[in-house]
Amino acid sequence: MPRGRPTECPIIRQERLVARLFEQKNTLYQQVIQSIATIHPSIDNHQRAQLSQTLFAVSEEFRLWADAENLLLGVQRNRRLSTALTAQVQHVQTLLGQLSDFYDLYLSTQGFTEQIPSFIRDFNGDFTQLTNAEIPTQTQCLKQVANTLMTQLDAESKPNKHWLQGMRSTIRQAMLFVIHHRMSLVYPPEHQTRTGRPAIPLPVQFVRAEQAMIDAYFALCVLWKASQHKTVSPQKVWQTHTVTIKKQRAGRPTLTKKQRLQRELTKARRELGRLANTCDKPANEHQRGRKPIPLDIKKARLLEKIATLENTLLHYEASPSSL
Repeated sequence: MPRGRPTECPIIRQERLVARLFEQKNTLYQQVIQSIATIHPSIDNHQRAQLSQTLFAVSEEFRLWADAENLLLGVQRNRRLSTALTAQVQHVQTLLGQLSDFYDLYLSTQGFTEQIPSFIRDFNGDFTQLTNAEIPTQTQCLKQVANTLMTQLDAESKPNKHWLQGMRSTIRQAMLFVIHHRMSLVYPPEHQTRTGRPAIPLPVQFVRAEQAMIDAYFALCVLWKASQHKTVSPQKVWQTHTVTIKKQRAGRPTLTKKQRLQRELTKARRELGRLANTCDKPANEHQRGRKPIPLDIKKARLLEKIATLENTLLHYEASPSSL
C-alpha cells in the first residue's frame, strides 16, 4: 500500500466544494438584501423582492460582459495569440450569444419594435447619447454590440493585439455603461477609494458565486452519474457537509508571528554554532562559478541577523499589538 494519507474520494471533495460555494452564495445574497434595505429603506418587502430581481438581472448582464473581456485579456497576454484565440473563441461567442438572447428576451416582453441604429460606427459618441435614451433603446443597442462582436470574431482570420485591444475597449465601454447607467438606477456604484480597477459591485459578486456553485454542482452530477449515486439538491449537499467545511484544515496549526521569529532565531544561532567549528577551505583557482563567501563574512551576517531578530522579539514582547 502507498505511504502517507489516503487519497480523498473525488465525489466527497466535489461535494465539499459545492457546499462551500453554496454557503458563500447564501452569505452574499444576505449582504445584497441588507444593502438594498439600506439604500431603499422606504419600500416594502414585495417591492424589495421585485427590485432585487431587477438588480440580479443587470448583474448577470454585467457578469457576461466581464467574463468575455477576461477571456480576451487572457488571449491578448498569450504568446501564441492565434492559438489562444482559437481555443477561447467559442467560449467568448457563447457569452456574447447569451447576452444577445438575454436582450432579445427583454425586448420581447416589452413589445419593443426592433430598430437598426448606426451604433458601432462611433461607439464613444453614441454611448454618450445613449445615456438619456429609454431602457428598451439602450437594450437594443447593447444587443447590436454583442452581435457585431460575434461577427467580428467569425470574420477575423489574422488576429493581432491591436485588434484584440479594440474589442476589449468596446466591451469595457459596455461594462461601464451597464454599471453607471443601468445598475445605478437601483443600486448606486460604490465610491472608489483606491487606484486600479473599480471594485466589483456586491450583486455581481453574488451572481458570480451563484454561477460558480452551479458549475461545480453540474460537475458533481457527472461524478454521481458515473458512480450511480443518487442525485440530491445543492442545499442537501450543504446540509450534509456544513459541519465539515467549517472545521479548520488538517495539519499543524499555523505559527504565530512570535513563534516564527523564535524559530528563525534558533535556526540562525544553530547555524552560527556550526560555522564556529568550521575552517575556511583554500580557494581553488580553477573552480567554476561564483567564489564561495568567506567564513568571516558569513559569521558577520549571521550575527547581524541574530541581533535584528532579538531586538524585534524584545519589541514584540513590549508591545504585542505592534506586529
